[in-house]
Amino acid sequence: MRLILASQSPRRREMLSLMGYDYEIIVSDADEHVPPCAPGEFVEKLALRKADAVFASHRDCCVVGADTVVYLGGQIIGKPEDEADAFRILRMLSGRTHTVYTGVAVLTDTQRIVFHDAAEVTFSPLSDEEIRAYISTGEPLDKAGAYGIQGPGSLLVERLEGCYFTVIGMPNPKLYRALRSVGMLPKWMIHPDGMRCDVAALGALSSYQYVVVLSEYEGKLLLSRHKERKTWETQGGHIEPGETPLQAAQRELFEECGAAEFELVPICDYHAEDSASAANGVVFAAKITRLAPLPESEMAETRTFDKLPDTLTYPGITPCLFAEAKRQGYFPCVAEA
Repeated sequence: MRLILASQSPRRREMLSLMGYDYEIIVSDADEHVPPCAPGEFVEKLALRKADAVFASHRDCCVVGADTVVYLGGQIIGKPEDEADAFRILRMLSGRTHTVYTGVAVLTDTQRIVFHDAAEVTFSPLSDEEIRAYISTGEPLDKAGAYGIQGPGSLLVERLEGCYFTVIGMPNPKLYRALRSVGMLPKWMIHPDGMRCDVAALGALSSYQYVVVLSEYEGKLLLSRHKERKTWETQGGHIEPGETPLQAAQRELFEECGAAEFELVPICDYHAEDSASAANGVVFAAKITRLAPLPESEMAETRTFDKLPDTLTYPGITPCLFAEAKRQGYFPCVAEA
């Protein structure tokens, strides 16, 4: 699935690149007029409007839209109209604490995630001479609140409470969690063999080769340790000829962890690929109530975990599938890695 940034902001482009994502840029032409409302709601509406304008013609992609404003004294402050307006805004911010709001929308064909983050910024008292000198750099003219905290404008700031990236215009930690929940991982988090994974709605794919089972036992995640690889793995594997995905999941559960009594629910499809091959599969969530002795198989033992361990066989695919399971309400007591 392609990732599209619906923004012309150089700062947002830079931050998405620094996070490690491959993406395309398609600038949104959305109407940015929003009726008066609370600042958090304001930036969410604009971010969603920008993303929707691009998503309408790219529905097979993941589209990210964002918007940032400054809020002070009940007033939402956007970009200055000109140098005189920048001077007015900076004089108003001088020696005072304001709040920066950044809204983000992440859209795919199955999910719409919209959120905002806020940070408080306190300016030092500024002289008119300092304000004019700063405006002469050209930095204030294309930024909400007429300043950029990552450039010369950093000298205007006395204190910051909250996420630095939110002030720049992209709350990276929250954006990463949103992108991860729709199956988009940065390049450095993808398995070394180049494996990528895209989550799809249940029944979206026409054929399947694999099943993956995410298992819960006594309120924890149950994983199996492979004899040769010595890694902790989810249960699952090939769908054998003549098997349905459900039958394959039932067989793999018994063979790889000795599950004797369990509930099994399909939750989503997935497509995984690397430079050499590609395959489709179904993800199941299993709630195991009784384990039998582990049968003779490739697995040496089983163990329960409070969170995903770092030594999974497929760290590029399992966190993606587990995040989708968490989004659907499974594994409430298990933390993501």
